[in-house]
Amino acid sequence: EITLKERLGGDNRLGGKEKVELDDNLFGKFLFSSYGLEYQGQKIRVNSDPNRDFMRAVKVSDTQSISEKSFVRSGKKFVYNTPVSAEIIISSLFQIKRRGEIEKSAKYKASLYAELIRNLQTEINITIDQEMLSWFKHESLRLPFQNVKELMDICKEFTCDQWAFERLYWNSLRNNDDLDFDYIRDFYQKDCPYTLRLGWASGLMGTTVDLLFSPSLREIIRNKSGIPAPGFEAPKSRRTVVDQSGDIKYVMGWTKLTELQDS
Repeated sequence: EITLKERLGGDNRLGGKEKVELDDNLFGKFLFSSYGLEYQGQKIRVNSDPNRDFMRAVKVSDTQSISEKSFVRSGKKFVYNTPVSAEIIISSLFQIKRRGEIEKSAKYKASLYAELIRNLQTEINITIDQEMLSWFKHESLRLPFQNVKELMDICKEFTCDQWAFERLYWNSLRNNDDLDFDYIRDFYQKDCPYTLRLGWASGLMGTTVDLLFSPSLREIIRNKSGIPAPGFEAPKSRRTVVDQSGDIKYVMGWTKLTELQDS
């Protein structure tokens, strides 16, 4: 945080190239690329950062074909991988002053219509090349995982932090005449049951280490490296899905990863 504040100090915003490279320069190269490679007891000279990224040892396969399927259980038919065209509401956070107090609300920005898949179920293979992983030696850090379970634990912890952040957001939001988010708030009341959120996430908050920083520092990062929005927290906008009855009822991307046992 001290380094960040030093780099982000002053009144000038970051230029385009510096803005794009900020996360790599501050975090990416140190956390992922400051590894020396040792193979068969010999140190290997590698100058390319991608070749010194320990995530090269992780391999993720394509999914199985995603086609609509159904099954019958207890006389009831269940369908999954169903394609649907849905209305997606884009709402933007804003603050109003009411009776001397600041209230958070949302305003309707736009709708878009997208083809989605409902009740998505598929399979992927995640493997770790243990020999390759053993080649990476960091100058001061230990590797964050040694097997797939530890990697999934990291994903789960990060996802639970995102879930808690979204819960705070929706619980702090007031409905208005155009937007009723009661179903969304109910969705976030339970403990996080998911392992990942794929796409449609939360910008900086959903893809970086920003959740580890104080709100004041997050605001500085956003205003320096993006579009200034004093007094607002990022992201300002959220996407929610409208059901057939016209109710704002769903959010997208939350995913459960379940290990399949060999039969």
